[in-house]
Amino acid sequence: MKDHNKKTKWIERFKEDNDYRHLRFKQLDMGYGGYPPYELDSDLIDITTLEVFRYIERDRIPLFVGSQSGIYPKIDTIPGFFNGEKIIGVLAKSLLSGNIAGLTLYRISAKDKEFTYKEIIHYKNI
Repeated sequence: MKDHNKKTKWIERFKEDNDYRHLRFKQLDMGYGGYPPYELDSDLIDITTLEVFRYIERDRIPLFVGSQSGIYPKIDTIPGFFNGEKIIGVLAKSLLSGNIAGLTLYRISAKDKEFTYKEIIHYKNI
């Protein structure tokens, strides 16, 4: 395991979680508001097309970055994203300071048509 600094302490907590440490993340390759810059171990993330990003997979989940300006990419504008029950990750980051508060996993229900905050677990960065 890599030695993580104070910006990525949440990664250690995530990798220690027996329920979710098997997950990898999917980052959308472009569009829908893009991503603010962030740090993540390359062994945890795959850059994917829109089609793959929307797939419901057992071991890979979509990653978003939440900030004081909203969630990126713009989750409610991604065509076909609300296509069944899935887990997503939202990395909380301040665009002003660059600090990362942590990662939260949220559940999207099969009937959801827009994002609501159904928190499963939060991995703090302190």
